[in-house]
Amino acid sequence: MNTSTPFLINLIQELRAYSQQEVQMRWQGLYEDKGGGLTAAMEQGYRWETISLNERQHIAWPKGRVLWLYQRFVVPETLNGYPVNGLTLRLSTAWWAQDARLYVNGEFAQAGDLFDFFTRICLNESVKPGQGFDVVLRLESPKHDAGALVRSHLIYEAPHHPISPEPGFVADELQVLQYYLRFLAPDKLSAVEALITQKWQASSGDVHQRLADLRQALLPYGDWVKQRQIHCIGHAHLDLAWLWPVADTWQAAERTFVSVLALQQDFPELTYTHSSPALFAWLEANRPELFRQIQQQVAAGRWSIDAGLWVEPELNIVSGEAIARQLLYGQRYCQQKFGTRSTIAWLPDTFGFCSQLPQLLNLGGIDVFATQKLRWNDTTQFPHELFRWQAPDGSEVLGWTLPPIGTDFDPVQMAEYAAQWEKKIHSSCACWLPGVGDHGGGPTRDMLIKARRWQESPFFPQVKFSTPREFLDTTVENGDSVWWTAPIKQSTRINDGYSNPPFNRLPLWHDELYLELHRGCYTVHSDQKQQNRQAEDLLYQAEVWATIAQLIAGSPYPKETLETAWKTLLFNQFHDILPGSSIPEVFEDANREWANVREAGQAVLSTALATVAGQVATVEQGRSLGSCSINISRSIFHFLRNRKNFCRRSP
Repeated sequence: MNTSTPFLINLIQELRAYSQQEVQMRWQGLYEDKGGGLTAAMEQGYRWETISLNERQHIAWPKGRVLWLYQRFVVPETLNGYPVNGLTLRLSTAWWAQDARLYVNGEFAQAGDLFDFFTRICLNESVKPGQGFDVVLRLESPKHDAGALVRSHLIYEAPHHPISPEPGFVADELQVLQYYLRFLAPDKLSAVEALITQKWQASSGDVHQRLADLRQALLPYGDWVKQRQIHCIGHAHLDLAWLWPVADTWQAAERTFVSVLALQQDFPELTYTHSSPALFAWLEANRPELFRQIQQQVAAGRWSIDAGLWVEPELNIVSGEAIARQLLYGQRYCQQKFGTRSTIAWLPDTFGFCSQLPQLLNLGGIDVFATQKLRWNDTTQFPHELFRWQAPDGSEVLGWTLPPIGTDFDPVQMAEYAAQWEKKIHSSCACWLPGVGDHGGGPTRDMLIKARRWQESPFFPQVKFSTPREFLDTTVENGDSVWWTAPIKQSTRINDGYSNPPFNRLPLWHDELYLELHRGCYTVHSDQKQQNRQAEDLLYQAEVWATIAQLIAGSPYPKETLETAWKTLLFNQFHDILPGSSIPEVFEDANREWANVREAGQAVLSTALATVAGQVATVEQGRSLGSCSINISRSIFHFLRNRKNFCRRSP
């Protein structure tokens, strides 16, 4: 594969240096237990010790401690000769900290954590030389790991310059173009780089005019890139429990959804997707007005419920009945509350998938399976982006390897991914999932501002906010005829939709999808596995005998009690609870819920057995028990029950 010339690599670095300034090595710091604090930083921060960087160019400090950092930024006349007067100034930072707070000139500006771990804050919309900004960071390292300030740099932007954008923006445009040429038209890469070299070396004078001339010369290639689309779908992966207890999840969900709804007011183009009906059920019961607003956005087509399953569960060690119940309660809730069933099983973070899953998804009305977890394999790279996944019985779903989750709107990263996707899939339509994730968060205002700006770039694909289903439909419509010749057909039976092209030309996978990572999750916290299996078995028995009691004695069937117990069990099968990958507090909560399931299941079972036994206790000769005639005058009965689904004989 062709690689870039040293000149282009150096030019991109040179252009970025004109409008971007590294400030990572200039932070001064003091631990909180040594006197660090906001007031101290504002008064004496300039006297604190300058913090050195480690070999990864991070500012690192021990676990369980709070580090305060201070730095004063003063706007220069020029940056490497580039005038910055009147430009917009932003500070971009990223950290590894369980709690992060950022202050500008003594005022709170931004908060974050381990998962909301990056930001770009606007220091001023139009700076003047000599203007100063006192920035303070409070960073608390995790209890289980050392903390780090991963990066920090200043960005000067000229989004409304009449001639050209700022040099750093053009540098990103050049890298975007470079990625598309490298992966999709490598035979043209050398000629384009020669053109860039010739134009830049022959130009002189004002930087903006030189950039404008260079961009004008490259416009034919920009038109080629602009024929493509990147579908953006706002997303916030929200683990129902992990490094936080379930109670914190509800608060994170509320914050995330309030933020998304507010952004949709200011950015009408924003679309969003979320899974887990269990989460929406909590909102419906506890935040009814927020839930109503979400329903409105779903009805308007701006919020996609790609759920299908009650939660995003562990899918290797649960029973087939449990998977069926995940689908039953998930799809029923979607139908009742949002007017439609989900056709996509959105499972970005589950730790592997059993081979029978396509069969169960198929029967649950789902025709698309989506995950990005297989990108995490530590040994074997999963080979497919789109594929047919076939169960042992021949049932199929469309498998979709999602783009990374928890990502920024990063045009260079997006272009690299989209170009590789197109090379593999033969479709000029790619997908991106901007939004902070794991602990919720979702898209940010800065992401959407960048999306609008890059939509106007002549060297970036068209940016379109859509839904997962709309993206897949467009992928087929824009696809190369080598694979794609027909649109996706939605159907309650997947084989009706996938029996014809284009899908019969997709790669076929007819095995489990094993994640080559997190292997310890099948041995750790064995008590959770045991309680899960016992609860699955108990609820099965309770349902069977409650049904028999209803049939032979007319006893009311305890539908609500059993449904509540099943939903509690299904929640505990979440992929960070049942595998055992959460903090201890999560398992304390889970144990209480397992006890609730046992109590409910045992109560139903005991009542049902007593009812059935009562029908065969002491009876008069000739009395009928259901369809069985008892022809005994008076006897003492021993009531034996067979809990298996096959005949048994005991000595």
